[in-house]
Amino acid sequence: MGTEENKAVIRRLVEEFLNKRNVAVVDEIFAVDFVDRQGALTPTGDRESVKQFVAAIMAGFPDMRFDIEQLIAEGDEVFVLVTGRGTHTGEFRGVAATGRPVVTAGMMCVWPRARLPSAGTSRTPRASCSSSPRREAQSVGTELQLCPGPS
Repeated sequence: MGTEENKAVIRRLVEEFLNKRNVAVVDEIFAVDFVDRQGALTPTGDRESVKQFVAAIMAGFPDMRFDIEQLIAEGDEVFVLVTGRGTHTGEFRGVAATGRPVVTAGMMCVWPRARLPSAGTSRTPRASCSSSPRREAQSVGTELQLCPGPS
């Protein structure tokens, strides 16, 4: 796949999976042996773990919307910066709803799965970099006034 096709895969992931809550997209885009290198966000690092993590976000922030701020492709690598905005109206990671608005940002480096129609083979995508999960959690916690902001 070329860079534009790879970027289209990531746009689809953000729009259809994150924003439209279509979890079937994960199985269509991510290889069966997908590995999430971020680990802290998805404990087992597989497709199901990614679905469960996003489901937890959506339960806590049902109006959460993700926007792509930057999308850069070089070869088969895609770097994406997303901003999520929502309201904490449901439980999230043991924290009761606060009704407060939340804004969070994250960056991923992804190798999209290449679907080759003739061979039917695919390359395993992997999210191998992001903003610090601790920083993201602190950002959300700060917005909810659960932990102090940066000093």
